[in-house]
Amino acid sequence: MNRGLLFLLLPLLFLSGCWDRNEVNEMAIVIGTAIDYKDEETIELSVQLVIPKSMAMGSQSMGSDQGSPGMKSTLVESASGYTIYDAVAKIQERIPRRLFWGHNRILVISEDVAKDPFSHHVDFFLRHPQPRLRTKLFISEGQAKDMLAVMTPLENSSSKAAQELSRLGFGLRVTIMDFLQMINSDANSAAVPLLKVVPPDPEIGEELSEHLQMSGAAVVKNGRMVGIIDDETVRGLMWILDQIDTAEISFEPDKAKGSMSVQIIRSKTRLVPQIENGKWRVIVSVDTYDDIVENQTNLDLDDPRVIDELEKNLEKVIADRIQRAIQQVQKEMKADCFGFANVFHRHFPEQWRQVKDRWETMFPDVEIELAISAKIKRYGLATHSQGTPKDEVEHR
Repeated sequence: MNRGLLFLLLPLLFLSGCWDRNEVNEMAIVIGTAIDYKDEETIELSVQLVIPKSMAMGSQSMGSDQGSPGMKSTLVESASGYTIYDAVAKIQERIPRRLFWGHNRILVISEDVAKDPFSHHVDFFLRHPQPRLRTKLFISEGQAKDMLAVMTPLENSSSKAAQELSRLGFGLRVTIMDFLQMINSDANSAAVPLLKVVPPDPEIGEELSEHLQMSGAAVVKNGRMVGIIDDETVRGLMWILDQIDTAEISFEPDKAKGSMSVQIIRSKTRLVPQIENGKWRVIVSVDTYDDIVENQTNLDLDDPRVIDELEKNLEKVIADRIQRAIQQVQKEMKADCFGFANVFHRHFPEQWRQVKDRWETMFPDVEIELAISAKIKRYGLATHSQGTPKDEVEHR
């Protein structure tokens, strides 16, 4: 045999094949996880699993029993344990397929669990090789496992619905990786979106089912939840964190009748730290570009002076929302969810080393200056509200 051919074939003898392959028909695919308290010593872990038969029926049959009568797309299994893996092992004892975590979309932690230090419960999802660190993290209003049990009308699972709500950007977007980075940073604080179950409205129709809603956020400091902020405050926090991709703002312009609705089409926030004469200050600089999407006022939008005044009104609305977040998060909860500590550390490493051990007491006194710039780029085809007589259109 040719010696060159022998050297080419020799490595094939040491190949072992796909010894560790995972066949999809041998796996129980986890798409959602929830953590509750069982009692004072044990936690209850719940997992949402895909039902293989529903997958075989196709995407149209998946979801809230709409594709096939009696056919559900997911099931929820729960078990208690002293650790997450202890509970996982107990669930595995009842499941004829091996649990697979590679498609887990959400991790929901109940409000009761979050009131105690809970970051160690996330440790399993960091160390296990299968779960993804971009899994969305939520804190639930009520039992976390109730979030998994919801049969959402538009998505094939409540886990998918929660993931999509986070992706839309109307609330905070926090992954497991984001959370771990925030609580292990200089700031040692985080904000995690709240998830709750909304019951159907009997006045609308019995055919509508319950659904999930992101509503506010939980503020976490030193590993535990210290308070809850509402949707309006979350919006202000998102401005500071530069998480505003698109948003809608409605307001009543000064010296005008009616309301105006504006869509934020682009936004950028920069945090500029300063230390002067022993005073620590952060300038929150926000630049937005906006479109007017609805005009119920009597203002003439073709008048440049009107646009200038509307831009000032919009800047004031944004500033008010940010100030609300500053008041509740900085002054009342004293939690650096803004990440100011990280900004000072990067820009002033020497000064930071001198104060890092007492940052928790310094943070509430850090001065915050707002520099808001809003530019209206488009206002549509009509220069004034439809139905408003021309003689009532107001010019500046």
